[in-house]
Amino acid sequence: MATNKPKRKTYSDEFKEFLVQEAPSLGRSIASIARDNGINQNLLHNWKREHKGKQSRMNTLFFYDLK
Repeated sequence: MATNKPKRKTYSDEFKEFLVQEAPSLGRSIASIARDNGINQNLLHNWKREHKGKQSRMNTLFFYDLK
């Protein structure tokens, strides 16, 4: 039995990162950026959380003691 569910829209990593970095650099709210780009603000908050997690993992990579 086939269903005609619409597929979820996918966004590139570059697009996500651009939107996540746009808010603090321009002093705009997450809600206004999400609204202007036609996405749910919760989705943008999730991307922001993921981006922050990636940044902290990257920072820990550089602090290993190589003795």
